[in-house]
Amino acid sequence: MSVFQYLMMMKHNYFFTILAVALTFGTSGALSAQTFDVIEDFEGYAIDSTVYRYQISGSACKAVVEADPTDATNKVCHVTTTSASSQSVLNLKNYVLPEGVRIRDYKYLVFDYYRNPSDQNGCLAYLSINASTVWQDPWNASPSTTGRWQRRVISLDKASTFTSNKIARLYVGLLGANKDYYIDNIRLVRELDAGYDLADETTSLRYWADKCELNLGVAMADGDNWFYSSNAVSNDNSTWRNVFTGLFNTTVCGNEMKVDATEPSRNTFSYTNPDRLVALARQKGMRMRGHTLVWHSQLPSWMGGGEEGMYNNNNYTREQLLAIMKNHITNVVSHFKGKVYEWDVVNEAIDPWNGTADHMRRSIWYQVIGPDYIDSAFVYAHAADPNARLVINDYGAEYDGETKAADLLNLAKRLKSNGIPITGVGLQFHTSLGDISRKKSQIRSLLLKYRAAGLDVSITELDVAIPASKFDNATAWSQQASDYKALLDVALTSANCHTYVIWGMADSFSWIPGQTKYASGQPLILDDLLQAKPAFLEMRKLLQARAAALGIESPSADASAERPQRVDVFTLQGVRVARDVDADEAAASLPPGAYIIGGRKVLVR
Repeated sequence: MSVFQYLMMMKHNYFFTILAVALTFGTSGALSAQTFDVIEDFEGYAIDSTVYRYQISGSACKAVVEADPTDATNKVCHVTTTSASSQSVLNLKNYVLPEGVRIRDYKYLVFDYYRNPSDQNGCLAYLSINASTVWQDPWNASPSTTGRWQRRVISLDKASTFTSNKIARLYVGLLGANKDYYIDNIRLVRELDAGYDLADETTSLRYWADKCELNLGVAMADGDNWFYSSNAVSNDNSTWRNVFTGLFNTTVCGNEMKVDATEPSRNTFSYTNPDRLVALARQKGMRMRGHTLVWHSQLPSWMGGGEEGMYNNNNYTREQLLAIMKNHITNVVSHFKGKVYEWDVVNEAIDPWNGTADHMRRSIWYQVIGPDYIDSAFVYAHAADPNARLVINDYGAEYDGETKAADLLNLAKRLKSNGIPITGVGLQFHTSLGDISRKKSQIRSLLLKYRAAGLDVSITELDVAIPASKFDNATAWSQQASDYKALLDVALTSANCHTYVIWGMADSFSWIPGQTKYASGQPLILDDLLQAKPAFLEMRKLLQARAAALGIESPSADASAERPQRVDVFTLQGVRVARDVDADEAAASLPPGAYIIGGRKVLVR
């Protein structure tokens, strides 16, 4: 258990107000430590004390110490505002940092908050230092964010320019009109023992995944600490960016390549954010997946599919909608031609629970065009980039012997037998704790069936959700580690599986808590502070063992006299990519990947 998890379990038992501490706890044999300073826990105030008043609207906004709504023994600050123009963030002015410490020495600001059920307005988690906004994170009005304690972890990448040991103004809290929330345990976090060292690539997952010829990836969306809008994607000093590029060799946009993002109005295309991620991936030698070209969800309003993409509100004919689909696929795939190695061409086309004989989802695409919309989508994508790998992606189809698994396998086989340019399938693997471990043999047998059909399998959206009742539970985290490891073992030992993508980088920004109304969460391999969880550590061990078994040559090894001066270069699949070239120059100029150079297997990184 990391200190952070320990503190969350003990969040109502603080006995200090401003105190620098350092604690260490074990996590499955690994040490995880952090040093933090508590700015305010409100235990030093009497109940009903007014802590801070606000100057924007006089008495319209108040902060009063009260009993925790979930634990009467704990003191918290109750923030309310009855004005649409009031600030509702705490003004922690004149907080003095410890001797010799500067704000730039911290990596994160963390606080806990509880929104009253009556507080249904949208809001911002907000941090401002000396009148300069460091971080904002919006929520829409939603009951799922009320009636429970939550925490926010705010990266202080932008705070690096603040050098004073005295913070003249530090505003933190939920910013918005007519707010009603409690806040507690505001703390600055300085140092972490994350379980890996970005200065030592051998402690990452990427280093060993490269050696195993595995595309080990992570989805990045704007919700992930505002990766794009906070400019973390372009900031060399961003902790998120450096962890992202240091630990993984493959990535995919969580939302930014979907139809509503890339074609917000008809025939007007927008690529700003995906272009930024693609540029970063190419700069850092990462591979890029594309997600997704045709889906029933997240369609722009001009397509007229309704909220769930099931309606033809604009009365398109088959020919009109085919033209719209072709134009979209052609533009998007052409724009990223040569930069995206694999596309989710069609996403979630199967729904075996809808009562239809063919189990196909009755999306706008199916209803207007017909089931062959899938065939057309693959043909259009292949025409736009003949070298891209093309897959059909779906959820709930991961285990052999289950209905949807058979549906997807049969659909993929039909497409291939009809000459449609399909490379394989994407299995999402949004799973619950223990599912993968229990059904590992079913996963392996299903991959063998795809291999027999000449189809590859990509693991595209992996996460392993933990029930809220088991959050921060060592046994649950151990089981989660077993699940990630079991699936990785199948991927590494299956000849037709080369891609293993996790749907998000850190627990705090997973889609699972919001989707399940906080009934489950903590589904990823890094915790809220980007510390390695047991799943990360077990995956690294397995990758190291697999790399040792493969005995692949290090790309940094000196060229030996045994290697011919002039060579042909092949991929591991036997495709020639260069003829009669200098061996050393080839190794230096090739894109990242594994090759046969002069008869020897070499990893280019």
